[in-house]
Amino acid sequence: MEMTFAVTGAAGRLGSLVLRGLIDQGVDPGRITAITRDASRAADLAAAGVQVRTADYGDPASLRRAFAGVRRAFIVSGHAPPMERAELHRNAFAAARRSAVESVVYTSFQGAAADACFSMGRDHHLSERYLRESGLRYAALRNSFYAETAHELVDRRGVICSPSGDGRVAWVTRSDIAETAVQLLLHPGGGNEVLDVSGPEAPRLSEVAELLAELSGLEIRYVDESCDDGLRWRREEARRLGLEDWDLESWMSGNVSMGIGEAGIVSDTVERITGRAPMSLRDQYAAHPELLDDLKDFVS
Repeated sequence: MEMTFAVTGAAGRLGSLVLRGLIDQGVDPGRITAITRDASRAADLAAAGVQVRTADYGDPASLRRAFAGVRRAFIVSGHAPPMERAELHRNAFAAARRSAVESVVYTSFQGAAADACFSMGRDHHLSERYLRESGLRYAALRNSFYAETAHELVDRRGVICSPSGDGRVAWVTRSDIAETAVQLLLHPGGGNEVLDVSGPEAPRLSEVAELLAELSGLEIRYVDESCDDGLRWRREEARRLGLEDWDLESWMSGNVSMGIGEAGIVSDTVERITGRAPMSLRDQYAAHPELLDDLKDFVS
């Protein structure tokens, strides 16, 4: 029997990279199912011969239909308030199990723990527990923060502000995560795995500011702000953007977790599984200079 695959969040930035990676590795598009909430966003995949199925993590019946006939699945974490999101992941794991999926790759986060500073880290801890209890064979990828978003820490004044210290972050690119996931889908291990996934180094936030200043030509600096100050301006910005309270909590706790180095674990996972070294922040911005153009347009 030919192996079949499913990719959830197939129209998203990470899911689409995983799906394309499977095809690049020689998997027949007809053996891949793209799972998305909006089929119109996957029209190009359907045109390429990929099966497109709609499902929502909040609708277990739709998930069971989407996973039908699938043997290996990439399950990307969803977007919802902490703890509620873990329940949505639980739905996906249970549906995969009931549909006879043999193994999954799930996107967790570095530092996932019941007492993690980052609210989503606590949520991923619970999701990993549900995954263990599901009976599926799995690899949980504890990814660090996306390297493609490092410049988004810079505010319009050219300042990176972070509460609780000048911590280290092991920034990792989506492409390195995706390539790692593809290899694990094609060649799952014999047992369950929880793997930290990182770039080749973990620069301090002040060093990130120095690098972005060098690459962009802008005056960018790092400021170690207090938690009170950090929460004050983020609350005002969240109100302006119409963010929910849980979005604000995630934003604030994520920055504090950076400041204390909660996502600063450098691992050999990418190189060990893909056979090549992961991209550094410098490499990533060299490959995508348009991100620096976005930074220049943003900083006043």
